[in-house]
Amino acid sequence: MSTAGAGGRPQLAVVGLGSFGSFMAQHLAEHFELLVHDRRDVSATARRHDWQAVTLEQAAGCGRVVLAVPVAALPSLLERLAPHLKPGTLVIDVSSVKVRPLELMRVHLPEHVDFVGSHPLFGPQSGARGVQGLKIALCPGRIDAPRLARLRRFLEDTLRLRVCDVSPEEHDQQMAYVQGLTHLMGWAFKRLDPPESALSTLAYDSMLHLEHNVEHDSIELFFTIQRENPFAREVRHELLRALQHLNDLIEADPAGSG
Repeated sequence: MSTAGAGGRPQLAVVGLGSFGSFMAQHLAEHFELLVHDRRDVSATARRHDWQAVTLEQAAGCGRVVLAVPVAALPSLLERLAPHLKPGTLVIDVSSVKVRPLELMRVHLPEHVDFVGSHPLFGPQSGARGVQGLKIALCPGRIDAPRLARLRRFLEDTLRLRVCDVSPEEHDQQMAYVQGLTHLMGWAFKRLDPPESALSTLAYDSMLHLEHNVEHDSIELFFTIQRENPFAREVRHELLRALQHLNDLIEADPAGSG
């Protein structure tokens, strides 16, 4: 299996060229000959960046495949991808949740394929000035220790990321709060559309910042964070119960002594 391009650089395929996939591809293109695939026609984008727009079968054959698609699209994608993957291929998922993607890859990918779950804890906005020093969660799936060590060295020494080793369950439990709550509040404020104010306080400005954090996010990402994380529902309901409790206190005791 050849994994090097005509220029001698190793090849890597990015499947899914949405907002994050495109952002990630621009950083990876400094180190790999990049192949890109999306269900949309991305040939113009590929030409602009000197990438290669390829079929899914061609992406599967390059030896290193990064999946940057919504979790809801993973089952069908993996089914179509699996027959074309060569022995020794490394598949890396970059979605915002980890329990379900790791299980899907374990079920759908053949035994001769390695896979790893990752979650870059940043995006096009937070990484606009570079990704050095930012965090990435790493959840080993089926991969031997030497190959995992090489991947970690690339993330730490080349991309200068801070690698956080975590199990899929630990990741999703923490993300239910870290992402689930912040994105829920951000989208709620986006819907509420609180006004800018000349009398704003630091606390109010921080609240507005939650809205700004999600202003460029897709609704698909929001649903992934809320629906695909097995721990997010309970955390979300804890928040709703807390808000209802406070509202009950306010309405039951207008003087505020309760």
